[in-house]
Amino acid sequence: MKRRVLVFPVMLSLLLSACLYADFFDGPGPDDSGRMCTLVGCFSRFTLKAPLTVSFEVLRASTVSVCRNGVCYSSSLATLQESHPPDTSGSVRFPDLSQRDMQHTPLIQILAERLASGGYQLQFSYEPWFTEEFHDGDVYDVTVTDAQGARFVDEHDTVSYELFQPNGPECGPTCGRATIDRT
Repeated sequence: MKRRVLVFPVMLSLLLSACLYADFFDGPGPDDSGRMCTLVGCFSRFTLKAPLTVSFEVLRASTVSVCRNGVCYSSSLATLQESHPPDTSGSVRFPDLSQRDMQHTPLIQILAERLASGGYQLQFSYEPWFTEEFHDGDVYDVTVTDAQGARFVDEHDTVSYELFQPNGPECGPTCGRATIDRT
């Protein structure tokens, strides 16, 4: 009798484990309406592309500020590394990535690509912590200021987002992208 009592909990545990394992590896399941949904993810993002006709030394001595609806994050570009070969790109990411999960800050990346014609193309991207943070009418201010205080990027834009749904309109997620290209 004691043996059966021990066997039943073990068998029940194995059965539940097998069911959970099968649910995990069977792939996506139905949504609330019973439709099957895939699990393709996406990120919402604001992107600004701007050309610069400054030297790499001036660029590295500069600071950048990226604001969304008046909430600003700033960084020095001193850590920007010139890539080899020189026609490729280097990047800076901020705020502090080690604190992002705890503080739910956006991810801001500055990508500097050397242009064949001289100078650089900077690409600023802003990814919020939560996709739902984006709303049409968001206001972005992006500035790059050199060591003497001169601004060679000074953008102020109100944006509308293009929505996309990689899993179809009936299934999440829904992400938004807005791009301003000054090149």
